Amino acid sequence: MTDKNRNTAGVFLLLAGLALFVYGTHRLEPDVVMMKAITICMECIGIG
Repeated sequence: MTDKNRNTAGVFLLLAGLALFVYGTHRLEPDVVMMKAITICMECIGIG
């Protein structure tokens, strides 16, 4: 693989990851993940 192809693939993957990050943030996924994490932690220590 040449350096130009490797750089192109890297840029493409970076842009794809950024697009998925923005899409997930737009759907309020961080809030869902945080609520699940809090629930799991509460269950682990026996409060929930």
